[in-house]
Amino acid sequence: MKTFRPAFPAILFAALAVLSAPAYDPPRGGEYAQLLTSPYLLAGGSWAASTESPVSDYLNPAASAGQQRVVLDANYAAVVGMETQTGWGSALNLGLTIPKPYGVWTASAQFLSIPDSLTSLPLGTAFRVEGSIAKDLSPNLYAGVGAGLVVGDDWGLAADLGILHKVGNFAFLRNFQWGAVVSGLGKPYVPDGLGAAGGAATAFPSPYTLTVGGRGDFIQTEKFRAGLSLDLSAPSFQNLLLNTGLEGSFREKVILRLGWGLNFHELANGPAALLPSVGLFGKFEFNRKSDESFISKQGWDRSEIRPALALKPLYDGIYAYSAGINIPLGVVDREAPVVRLTYPDTPWGAYYVSPNSDGKNDEIELPLSIRERRYLSGYTMTVYRGDPGPAETASPAPASESAGGAAPEVPADGAAVRIIGNKESRPETSGLAGFWDRVTYVKKGIPVPDKLVWNGFADDGKPVPDGRYTIVVEASDDNGNKGRSEVYEVFVDSTPPTAEIAAPRDAADLIFSPDGDGSKDLLTIRKTGSEEDLWTGRILDAAGSTVRAVEYKGSAPGDFAWDGKDDAGTVVPDGVYSYVLEASDRAQNSITRRLDNIVVNTQQPPISVAIDVSAFSPNGDGVRDMVTLLPGVPIRTGLASWRLAVLDEGKAEKWSRSGADAASLPERWTFDGKDAAGRLLSEGSYRAFLEVRYVNGYTPSSTSPLFLLDVTPPSGKASVERPTFNPAGTAGQNTAVLAASGSRELTWTAEIADAAGKAV
Repeated sequence: MKTFRPAFPAILFAALAVLSAPAYDPPRGGEYAQLLTSPYLLAGGSWAASTESPVSDYLNPAASAGQQRVVLDANYAAVVGMETQTGWGSALNLGLTIPKPYGVWTASAQFLSIPDSLTSLPLGTAFRVEGSIAKDLSPNLYAGVGAGLVVGDDWGLAADLGILHKVGNFAFLRNFQWGAVVSGLGKPYVPDGLGAAGGAATAFPSPYTLTVGGRGDFIQTEKFRAGLSLDLSAPSFQNLLLNTGLEGSFREKVILRLGWGLNFHELANGPAALLPSVGLFGKFEFNRKSDESFISKQGWDRSEIRPALALKPLYDGIYAYSAGINIPLGVVDREAPVVRLTYPDTPWGAYYVSPNSDGKNDEIELPLSIRERRYLSGYTMTVYRGDPGPAETASPAPASESAGGAAPEVPADGAAVRIIGNKESRPETSGLAGFWDRVTYVKKGIPVPDKLVWNGFADDGKPVPDGRYTIVVEASDDNGNKGRSEVYEVFVDSTPPTAEIAAPRDAADLIFSPDGDGSKDLLTIRKTGSEEDLWTGRILDAAGSTVRAVEYKGSAPGDFAWDGKDDAGTVVPDGVYSYVLEASDRAQNSITRRLDNIVVNTQQPPISVAIDVSAFSPNGDGVRDMVTLLPGVPIRTGLASWRLAVLDEGKAEKWSRSGADAASLPERWTFDGKDAAGRLLSEGSYRAFLEVRYVNGYTPSSTSPLFLLDVTPPSGKASVERPTFNPAGTAGQNTAVLAASGSRELTWTAEIADAAGKAV
């Protein structure tokens, strides 16, 4: 920050003031008259660099620019002649400081009355009112302007200009600050009486006076502090005043101050005040219970009382005894801003962000509140990779130099990847325009948004890598108090779940019949996937309604064997169904996999197999050489395979034919009695066997009645008991017994024929 330098016009004005000033001879003690207004001033110490409000504003109108509390001040000084000159004079002062966002106002009313009997202090009686406004142009540079009206033997109206600069450490001093004042710009107050040199008295305080001074501490411990000050003043640029002070403080509760000053004009013209002054000051805090009173609402329940006593030897046995009380209302804000974030509730305790612009968990919103007693000067929300690093040294991670499309560089643990915030924009420009901007700047603090949002991106505008991050919000006020929110975890997960459903090679494998027959009663849906908190598998009907749901919690999705039942345990109607597998991870990354054309078919159509003859003789004689097998399959839709066979009586298969579709199944098949090798089957009883398999797993079968394979001709013989008989004869002669024998056949036919072979 640049140090304030008086402009050339001010120097020129001071030079002109010196050339135009009348002869300089104020009354004895006139240059110290304002010191009588307060024990703080009377005890000595810095004139230009003091910040004790409001009394220091009488000497430097910039003194109270840093004051943050309303201050009440009341002082009385008794001016007593105790040797050859006797009498009692009084100095009374009432002061008030009121801080405002645009500056700090100070006002005072002073009454001074010195009796004529105190001839070495011919100040007479006067009443003075003063007012000033001070402004902190920067945290370390104050400026102020004041004006005073005095009425007594004469009247005067003059203005003062002052600056105060807080340097900090300077050489061997700590907390060093210096100030400069140009005072008495206007009509001076000229009393009746004589000046110190014996001529007619000139004005006091002297017009066109330049004062510079500084103070600092040369000892500073937790309990004890010791400091010194030095001021030089040039009244009307015709005299030189030197003022030094030494101060010691114990815990800032008890302060002892010694002061000593020289007035070279008085030294050259008679007795001067050469003895040091002394002052004792205290500070006591008081608290009262808060209530609904005006005091409580103003925050004045906690305040301070600062009593003060001072003694200064003046001239020829005249002493000034001063007592006063200074009451700053409230306390200086040393409390850090209270920062609260409202963290979203989640089942997992932490919030997951997926910065993929899909409208789901793309960002985290954190409702924010910052409670501050004064002015909030700035806040930052910092996102760290892993746990946060030290708050004072955190800095954004360097931008990745990887090519577009490549995975972002993983920042180191504790690195700040994103900083979002706002700070007070105080005027920083230099020059006259910048100075005026600082003078007219009004403190208002920065607005606090109702929420802060992080979208998963780093300061380089790229999404951060997946992983664990932490968020913390820090805020500071105009007093440098810093507050911090709790540290909250945020996980970035832009990788969606993975899953695959193993679709069968043959669409027929998606047809099953949950009919309890032991064939294709279950449909197993095989799948793989990543381990997630929850997978949901759903069976949908043709209308898209869920009929069956199954969940996989905290695992990968396992195989699902559907028994054809809905969630109520009832077998669903025949029809076409679909299987949908879904999952959303904690960052709401989603995946859906689907398997369509699942067919539930519980139909069981009847089948049969018939034969055209009950016996055949495959001997090539052209008579019943074959038997016709007649498959009866009225419903051929969904037929997956068939098999037609000939079984012997022991159900051993002797011949078969098969096919893989309905088209290959003939309406009839002729069987020639031979096996697959072309060998003639042995004689015996056989039956046809038909088995079909539908795609739904239904496998019906049927057998025909037995049919006989017989290639051996019948054999037999017939005989008669006697070759002749007489049907008309007597008993025993009228019949002839015929006898027959032969192979066992299905049918034997016996005929009696005449000699010509004609059946009779």
